[in-house]
Amino acid sequence: GIFSLRQGERVESKRNNRTVYHNLYYTAIACTSMTRIQAQLRVYSPPGDEPPPDDMIVLTIAQVIFPAGADAFMDVSHVLPFPGDPTSNNYQDHMPDFTVPYIVGLGH
Repeated sequence: GIFSLRQGERVESKRNNRTVYHNLYYTAIACTSMTRIQAQLRVYSPPGDEPPPDDMIVLTIAQVIFPAGADAFMDVSHVLPFPGDPTSNNYQDHMPDFTVPYIVGLGH
């Protein structure tokens, strides 16, 4: 899907005696009914990688989990940021004009 990222946070965790790094972001999944589902998005990244500025727009391939009574959780396998400076006033002028994010769902 295509999402705007906010509040990027660098997280370090231990797994099998290794240190694993990822960035956590907040976003929303917009539905055709014009409702929004709050979501947290996790992107694994190399050591030293810093989260991009707020409002960066990205194309992602992710597994999404919808736990009852909680925000959706997106575990990203691929993330492709749209070029440009998200802090610029005309950044969104060069983005695809979707009224809702484009999501392809597979599974049960």
